Amino acid sequence: MRLKYLFLIPLSLVACKSKEVEKEAIRPVFYEVVESSSMGEKRSFSGVVQARLDTKLSFKVGGVVAQMHVQMGDTVKAGDLIARLDDADYQVNFFKSEAALKNAEAQMKMSASALLRMEHLYLSNSVSLSDYEGMKARHENTESMLCTARAQMTAARNQLDYTLLSAPFSGVISTVLVRENEMIGSGMPVAIVASANDPEVATAVPESIIGRIVQGDQVRVHLASPKATALTGVVSEISPGNARLSAYPVVIRLNDSGDHLLPGMTCTVIFSLAEEGSERDNAVLTVAADAVGKDHSGHFVYLAAKTDAPDIYSAVKRAVTVGQLKPDGYEILDGVAAGDLVITAGLSFLHDGKEVKLMKDE
Repeated sequence: MRLKYLFLIPLSLVACKSKEVEKEAIRPVFYEVVESSSMGEKRSFSGVVQARLDTKLSFKVGGVVAQMHVQMGDTVKAGDLIARLDDADYQVNFFKSEAALKNAEAQMKMSASALLRMEHLYLSNSVSLSDYEGMKARHENTESMLCTARAQMTAARNQLDYTLLSAPFSGVISTVLVRENEMIGSGMPVAIVASANDPEVATAVPESIIGRIVQGDQVRVHLASPKATALTGVVSEISPGNARLSAYPVVIRLNDSGDHLLPGMTCTVIFSLAEEGSERDNAVLTVAADAVGKDHSGHFVYLAAKTDAPDIYSAVKRAVTVGQLKPDGYEILDGVAAGDLVITAGLSFLHDGKEVKLMKDE
């Protein structure tokens, strides 16, 4: 009888050990990261890259172009010289005004001295009041002529300075419109400078969807260049409309443009349009349909929570409020947050606190 029990003891120990091994086995599970989903359709339109600042440069005065200091494609900094006019005539005018100013200043000194002498004579009753007032009027006239001479010299100096055309900001010369020795008038465009940084994308949308686009909407931009990567941006400008146009211009400010963008490049702009009547500020989260379970308490999901052990997660049961069933899964109105890890398969084998390993569902 004792021998029988001795045989049973090892068998029972083996059975307990197998149960411990089964308990320690950690099941791998598929998962996904909770993300926001667009509430409406996606629409694509062709666009073109343009410089945020694109300015036509021109002289404030006319004349013959003596020298062009830039060519198309040159990079310039703010203040760099773009072009210069022949300034011979403007220098002559400046010298004339300078001489006139010196003459007016000399006349002013003589008039002031004469007025001072006349004032002393008048106080000593050596001259009449009319003589004193006449001298005083002549002095005031000389003073007025001095002010005019100063203003004319300032204008002449400005005219001379206007024969030099400088870049108003740093950028790239996109177009040169005149050549050296060419006669141009004031205000005639000489060159076009485009800002080198912060390029934008211009597109146009039909009236059927313009009402569903607002400033600040996130968009995606795909360049036609095969080496270019997809970019993101926000709607920065929306045209109120033009009777001569059948579409509404929209400008996109890019979040990260990089150095490979040049004005004139073509691209595709993808809008995520909100459904009419929906609230844009309410972000909608979605999870895969297989990740949502239901019991007597309602709908639930299992979140994967990190543990102290490396690569080991704990399944956490979380009650959720579901919305509509979309092509990419259930809308989750409450219970999870963007960035949560949701287990997407094997819900029947899970329980709250079960340890799992994550396996990305490709």
